[in-house]
Amino acid sequence: MSELTKILKDFGAKLKVDIQTNLENKMKAKAASYGTKFNSSSRLKNSIKFFVTENEQGTSVSISMNDYGGAVDGGRIAAGVSEDGQKSIEEWSKTKGVAENYRVKDLKKRKELQSISKANNPTHKYKTLKKMPFDRAATTMAYLVSRKLKEKGYEGNNFYTEVINDGRIDDLTEYIANTLGKQVIIELKGFK
Repeated sequence: MSELTKILKDFGAKLKVDIQTNLENKMKAKAASYGTKFNSSSRLKNSIKFFVTENEQGTSVSISMNDYGGAVDGGRIAAGVSEDGQKSIEEWSKTKGVAENYRVKDLKKRKELQSISKANNPTHKYKTLKKMPFDRAATTMAYLVSRKLKEKGYEGNNFYTEVINDGRIDDLTEYIANTLGKQVIIELKGFK
């Protein structure tokens, strides 16, 4: 293994951890702001990988992740959501506690309305209210999130961009030049 490959492997390993950590911190903050639970076993976080490749054109480091990583990082313009996208949102709402949070808030709101109604009509018999079924709450959340994405899009959290643009690329270039006495060209390619 060449010295350059070793340097790039070390760089890639640290870069991967820093991107994952930044994503996790962004997700924790967002979950806290919405009052939902944080699940540290994020599919996106776990999909982040790095590879060092040597060939005739040179040596390169590649970072890969699930294809929706670009939308999480850079946001999404207002547009409709496919059926597969809606199913993914529904599953996300189940695993992140969003559907359960919606069920609790919905029941609370209906109880408040029923209380007002009881005050206005005390002789009427009212049924005992219960939470809506979990699957219905997840489907409702998928519809609401899809509608919002269609109308407003999604603001990205820059979990990747912040790490890549924090000066480490310039430091790597300088380190390689000083350590190996070689000039390198670092070319960044964005999300596909």
